[in-house]
Amino acid sequence: LLIFAVAPILSTAAASIATGAAILAFLIYFVCKKSFYPIEKESLKVFATYFLFQIFIAVLSSNPVISFREMFGEMHRCLPFFLAITFIKNRDRLKNVLILELVANLMNDAAGLYQYFYLEQWRASGLSHSPTLFASFILMQLPLQIFIFNSDFFPKFWRRLAIVSTVPAVACLILSMTRGAWLAFVGMILIFVTVEKKCRSYVLKYGTVAILIFAVVVGNSQAVHDRISTITESNVQSKSERYLMWESALKIFEDYPLHGVGQNMFYEFYNQKYISPEAKERETEFVPGHTHPHNNFFLVISEGGILGLIAFAWLYGYLLIRFYRQFKNEREQNFSPGLAAFLILSGLLLAGLTDTNINQVSVMREFWVLSGAMVAADKIETFAKKSSADEV
Repeated sequence: LLIFAVAPILSTAAASIATGAAILAFLIYFVCKKSFYPIEKESLKVFATYFLFQIFIAVLSSNPVISFREMFGEMHRCLPFFLAITFIKNRDRLKNVLILELVANLMNDAAGLYQYFYLEQWRASGLSHSPTLFASFILMQLPLQIFIFNSDFFPKFWRRLAIVSTVPAVACLILSMTRGAWLAFVGMILIFVTVEKKCRSYVLKYGTVAILIFAVVVGNSQAVHDRISTITESNVQSKSERYLMWESALKIFEDYPLHGVGQNMFYEFYNQKYISPEAKERETEFVPGHTHPHNNFFLVISEGGILGLIAFAWLYGYLLIRFYRQFKNEREQNFSPGLAAFLILSGLLLAGLTDTNINQVSVMREFWVLSGAMVAADKIETFAKKSSADEV
């Protein structure tokens, strides 16, 4: 878990090693005890149902080998969620994992600031291989930092560092030049204000700070100003290409409505058969073609059809409802783990309206370990309150 806390951002290889070690540990337990290690049954049933749909899609895929490989890849990306809810059993473990998460995110932000101001890159990408992934990490990072700041079991140094470092995080979000992530961030703020009425003054205060940071960056960067101006323009190539990819994804869905073309098959079908005659961004000897339609929904319906859409709604709908109910049961907390998890997932889904992120290995590993940690945090706090009540 400590490796998973930093690996999604810093090292994909380290995360893969941690995954292998975790699977090996479970297998050793099974061999020694002749039984599976106890894991929360509710989540296990939901994920089992989700992957049952994925198995059907892979079997019916135009290339089952590629689709099953992608499905197993998604399985191991989900592992950190179960590790977190199973083995984060007290505040010390939770604190250690989240402090390492905070440190890894700060290193990511530092790299982004260095790239933009020292290397003079047009778009900061941090330690990620693209600015859009960098922005996705920041959207998940911000609720985490606010949660740490509002949790009194963290030392004061880390609480202060968490809230102060939201300033460079917001700056990096802007400098990533990822318009979809900017809109997702605004959406997260609106969701926060809607569901958490008692914190509206809190949001107003820090929202004002975020707006000031935004204004300062815009005022000192012509590139950011120009990027903002393209949000409402429909003739920008990056946007027009997206529209064409979405149209192609719909055509794929029309031809394969039940099960789609199979996991990880959009690349082949789009570039070889369904690409629009108007598309300018095409696969060449030196330029790779698009591997996804830059939208989670269109990826799901083109690669999984109706079965994929049901599976997607089943899993992420379950998580949204679970996190929201968790938040409702934590009303006395200023910024609860349920609220943090709900906002993290909301940011992921909102950013996924303009770019595909549910198939990105590093982003999803980060999402699952944070989600599991927030579920574990709720269980820890519930147990602590119950113990205090029993003592009284």
